[in-house]
Amino acid sequence: MAGVEDTFVSRARAIAAARVPFLLAGLALWSFPPARESLGLAHPLLPLTLALSGALAAAHALTRRRISPAAWRRLSFTTICADALAFAAWAVETGGLRSPFLPVQLFISGAAVLLFSRPLAALPAVAALAAIAWLDRFAPERHVYDLAVLVLYGSLHLALAYLLSYLDERERALRKERDRLVRDLGVHEERARIAREIHDGLGGSLAAIVYQAQLLENRCEDGSGREHSRLILETATEALEELRRSLLLLRSDFDLPTAIRDHCDRFSRRADLPVAVRVEDAGDDLSDEARLSIVRVLQEALHNAWRHAGASSVEVVFARHGSRAVLRVRDDGEGFVPDAGGPGRYGLASFRERAERVGGEVVVQSAPGAGTEIRFLVSPAAKEIRA
Repeated sequence: MAGVEDTFVSRARAIAAARVPFLLAGLALWSFPPARESLGLAHPLLPLTLALSGALAAAHALTRRRISPAAWRRLSFTTICADALAFAAWAVETGGLRSPFLPVQLFISGAAVLLFSRPLAALPAVAALAAIAWLDRFAPERHVYDLAVLVLYGSLHLALAYLLSYLDERERALRKERDRLVRDLGVHEERARIAREIHDGLGGSLAAIVYQAQLLENRCEDGSGREHSRLILETATEALEELRRSLLLLRSDFDLPTAIRDHCDRFSRRADLPVAVRVEDAGDDLSDEARLSIVRVLQEALHNAWRHAGASSVEVVFARHGSRAVLRVRDDGEGFVPDAGGPGRYGLASFRERAERVGGEVVVQSAPGAGTEIRFLVSPAAKEIRA
């Protein structure tokens, strides 16, 4: 909201500065007798109309810091209406629809639309044009000419109001996109910093554990000690690989199809459980968080199939269903009642939390003795600006 008010303030300042030449030029013309006689500026109230506009403009500038934003907007609109009325009076006195002051209404119309970002803001200038035409009464000898001028200026008002309103809307959209890009840049820089800290700290510690576990395994004789050292080595190696995958994601170097295939392959070897994998979509249009959520859901679903379901095989499919990316994990295990409590139910709650966070959906189908199928559906990342 502060950005909108700042835009309004900056535009109001520019428009107020641009109004000054018109007011000064009008007063200069009226004060110069030859110009006054040539243009027909004989009415004594004409300079008073410009004086009124000038007084309102001065009040507009001087009270900006002392009144509320809503009151200041009302005052801004009042000054625009006063300008339209003042120059309408000058146009009526200097030829009506043939007056050299008639184009000033176009400036007032454009200023109003730029300031309030609505086509209806041009209404004061359009109403002034209609008043000029009505007071001019379309003299019979120039009826067609005046009608053509009225239609032309009316069309110009409408076209200018639409064009400026459209450009203002585009500017707002581009500003939002710029702000989003700035935020994303800050996020990426912070992620890169965290990745460096983790790599240099935790990554080094895990690499040292892997090295020590290798030494321990080589020094142990065959038996339980060697077996335990091998398990320590495998666990530390898996933790180090998981850390590297997470760091890749933090650096936005995350390749989703490769991650799905690699994890399924490692899991199948470690758990001695056949996993059939089919990847039909790259997931390039998904956000980083959505891609990470897919991998986490895959990890938890495979873990549940191994630890809790007693499955003998698992099928993993990542594909596109309509506009959404779908991860499907199906096992032939014991199955369960999805709404009942029991082992692995925390994982289901985690699935739903992840889906809610990325605007996705989780569908769980299972029954005792019928295996389990988990579908995780995610929509592509939204685009903020459309052509």
